[in-house]
Amino acid sequence: MWGKVPFHFVSEGLRRFLGSRKPYATLFIEVSGELLETPPPPWGASRPRTFAELVAVLRAARCDPQLRALLLSFQDAHLGWAQAFELRRCIAKLKDAGKHVWVVLAHASVQEYVAASAAGKLFVCPAGGVELAGLAIETMFFARAMEKLGVEAYFVQAGSYKSAAEVFTRTSMSPAHREMAEQLVDDLYRQVVSAVAESRGWNGEQAHAVCSRGPFSAAEALEAKLVDEVDYPLSAGEKLQKQIGDALPMIEYPTYVRRRQRELKRLSKRFRKRCVALLYASGPIMPDGYGKLFPGAAGRFAEFQRCLRQLVEEAGVKAVVIRIDSPGGSAVASDLLWHEVERLAQAKPVVVSLGSVAASGGYYLALGGWLVVAEAVTLTGSIGVLSGRFRLRRLYDHLGIDKDRVERGAHTALHSDYAELSEEEAAILQRHAEEFHRRFKELVAHARHICPEKIERIANGRVWTGERALQMGLVDQLGGLEDAIREAKQLAGFDPDDPIPVVPFPRPRSLIEMLLRPVRRRQPVPVPPRALLDLLERPHAWAILPYQLTIR
Repeated sequence: MWGKVPFHFVSEGLRRFLGSRKPYATLFIEVSGELLETPPPPWGASRPRTFAELVAVLRAARCDPQLRALLLSFQDAHLGWAQAFELRRCIAKLKDAGKHVWVVLAHASVQEYVAASAAGKLFVCPAGGVELAGLAIETMFFARAMEKLGVEAYFVQAGSYKSAAEVFTRTSMSPAHREMAEQLVDDLYRQVVSAVAESRGWNGEQAHAVCSRGPFSAAEALEAKLVDEVDYPLSAGEKLQKQIGDALPMIEYPTYVRRRQRELKRLSKRFRKRCVALLYASGPIMPDGYGKLFPGAAGRFAEFQRCLRQLVEEAGVKAVVIRIDSPGGSAVASDLLWHEVERLAQAKPVVVSLGSVAASGGYYLALGGWLVVAEAVTLTGSIGVLSGRFRLRRLYDHLGIDKDRVERGAHTALHSDYAELSEEEAAILQRHAEEFHRRFKELVAHARHICPEKIERIANGRVWTGERALQMGLVDQLGGLEDAIREAKQLAGFDPDDPIPVVPFPRPRSLIEMLLRPVRRRQPVPVPPRALLDLLERPHAWAILPYQLTIR
């Protein structure tokens, strides 16, 4: 017989299981991999899994009187431009709150360095480096490859800068495409140089001279004064604790999150189930028919639509923040979701936070909100439309495939990958693209209170940085996710610093729900040839970013 277990043993075991209440003074966070713009999974992790989670933890650390220092280790963190600059501000706010913030870099990208350079002290690992070597946009063109394959691309555009189809019809950038790309690179590079200059105490010329001559090895980065020391994370942590006189073990990220969650839950009880909802719109905007071509996009479309309708009825949700990180997609799908956002905004405050990319159909969604908040480096705008299709007749001839047609109606070639478009059919495509573009411009003019004359100048398919978008009235203010949440609290009648819960939507499944779900083996889903041909042969209207924008 075991007999009775003394109460103090039970309480001690429970304390250890739930997370030690031992005192701490230094928090260690590893930032690595991609920080997703989606709700976090329900179980714990050794590092932040989503960007919103990291921002929330840094905010909690800023307000934690027990915490005196933070050590962040950046190890191949795939940060978007908006994430990098908001994370930079989070680090600066921690310093302003009197915290010691040290960051250790492994091999830092430009975005990692921009974020980390706000730290009080910056380290780089001995075998690492800093990839500061200017910025560039590279665009791939497929016209010659398609000619060899026997594929003809026919596309029309509404908006002189809506250049997505040019990758199929040209071998280099058009003048409009190049003008837009040069302005984007200039704007982003200027902001990178400004951030480096501010962090390292240099003037603009000094920062430009350093930023344009990289990449740097660890020794070269130290010599150029981009970093303060060369060392490893654990050694840097020991130095940090010695400097602040901390003999306590560093608290690890998972333990700290558990403790702060319990504290927040206690503080938020007085709000009686009232909350701010955080809804994510991430990735391409595609209706159900394109789930195989754009994996997950159709599911996200249906789930996002369902959440918008649910939030209208949720009495406890007093305001909604929609985080958009999307290049757009289908014009029809974008319009359907915009209608749901507008309907939600009629019921309660809706604040939109634009991530690294919120362009074309992604910006279309933002028009339904009360307030639009963007980072200075957010890629947005692209208010234009594309429509067209591919003709595969020469490819079929080469493969020995013949097609024969029986048709009724004047314009059946619009839905064929074999027949040639007539001038009248080409005019129909152009007319439909221009009709949707006109609707897009009218929505922008109405939502943003911009006169029609100005709309014609800024809504021509051009991509803008958030900084320029603010100047033109396309967004309301510059800031990040934390700023958007503060605005939503205020619009809902709360104090911006109130610990009102911020609840992610769609709500993450609990661990029990995940365990009870049937186990299915996840295998790659091949793209069916029929679905691919459907995309190639049918004319569609696309409100999507002109090209895959990778700026590095």
